[in-house]
Amino acid sequence: MNTYRLTLTLRGPLGTPLSADTLWGHVCWGLCYHEGPAAVEEFIARSADPPSDGPPLVISDPLPAGHLPRPCLPPMTPQARRALQQEMDARRNSSDETGWHDKLKKAGKRPCLPLQVFAGLIDDLSQEKWTRAALQLNGDGGLPKLVTVPVAHNAINRLTNHTLAEGGLFFQEEIFPAKPVDYDLWIRSGLSAERVRELIAWGLEGGYGRDAGTGKGHIEVGGIETRDLPAAGSPNALMTLGPCAPAAGDPTRGFWSTTTRFGKLGGPWASMAGDDQPGGAFKHPVIFLATGAVLAGPPRPYLGRIVRGVHPSRGEVVQYGLALTVRVRCPELQEVR
Repeated sequence: MNTYRLTLTLRGPLGTPLSADTLWGHVCWGLCYHEGPAAVEEFIARSADPPSDGPPLVISDPLPAGHLPRPCLPPMTPQARRALQQEMDARRNSSDETGWHDKLKKAGKRPCLPLQVFAGLIDDLSQEKWTRAALQLNGDGGLPKLVTVPVAHNAINRLTNHTLAEGGLFFQEEIFPAKPVDYDLWIRSGLSAERVRELIAWGLEGGYGRDAGTGKGHIEVGGIETRDLPAAGSPNALMTLGPCAPAAGDPTRGFWSTTTRFGKLGGPWASMAGDDQPGGAFKHPVIFLATGAVLAGPPRPYLGRIVRGVHPSRGEVVQYGLALTVRVRCPELQEVR
């Protein structure tokens, strides 16, 4: 499998947060529109039951350009925390009114680190090292400026097709960038770079996520290059770059948090699924390991699986649960049994 890095540029608000599983669903619909249902069926079959050269397309979450996400790690020990506090107290400027506790908390929860900084931690990955590296960065360190705000919408009376006279507003959270924002999409595939870029471009040509028809989710597909992810010299674990639905043979020792996907049908099925269609437009909830799971195991290019049986009546509907991996060394995993 080849490893690629593709540039995506967000040029407008988002109704749905950027994630690998939603983007992969868009790719399936784009392939359907351009090459027909048979091509999608083959694409899904090769993803669910991969040949020897792997699935046709394994993608990461779209990540802020030049950054990798925060791993899920055990908290710092009290001793390490006290030592870091003493160092901060010794270096603190007298004009700095921010408490060390707030600074530590913010640094420890920083969602991403620059690629070069992350590469320096990859052979000894721990929450203490992550926090120290985050503390050394100035401000946001190049992270994109995104603001999530509740936006009011009119509720429609389906009997009159007019807005309700009273209580006629509902609110949805939407994500707004301050300016166009670049993201890295990491990809592992046996396909050529040109074919990979074409598939992603087809998936995004109608926008991304909820309310794409109204202009939300306007994402431009930029250049693609062959680029290896950083890797530990003597790895003992894998870190996921997207949500993961573990497969039967995947490692189970490690550190992770979970997230639940309440998926919805896309393309024309989103509007065609009515009362006569059991389940309507909604999929069954699926529990994933969240992005950044750290799992003990030998090097593998990806983890997870394609989840079937996620819709009450449409057996062909699936949920993408593959996750790209980075090889890391996490000393704390040697103590987990």
